[in-house]
Amino acid sequence: MAYQDSTSIDLYLKNLEMIATLGFVAGNEAGKDALEFLSTSKIIYEIYQRVNEEDNKLAELRAQAILRIAEQVKKSPGISDEQRAKMIQKEIEKFAKEAKLIISP
Repeated sequence: MAYQDSTSIDLYLKNLEMIATLGFVAGNEAGKDALEFLSTSKIIYEIYQRVNEEDNKLAELRAQAILRIAEQVKKSPGISDEQRAKMIQKEIEKFAKEAKLIISP
């Protein structure tokens, strides 16, 4: 099956679930098995979506932190290594605080 966006996948799963439900209501054992399989699949898919969303948010935060560090280094070419290390440490701490809010709200 070719790649589809999440809306297409959701619609596809809903249609399959309706067919399986009809089979189950009609007393078809295959309908019952299909309904169980689809329910499990939906749960796994939902977990995947949540994890993927969290990863994307963390990647965005990481990129923002790197950009802030790069901008500050570029704006202050004459600062000492100690000052630069403190500035980078401050940005890392800010990233860690923001990441913690995403990971454990």
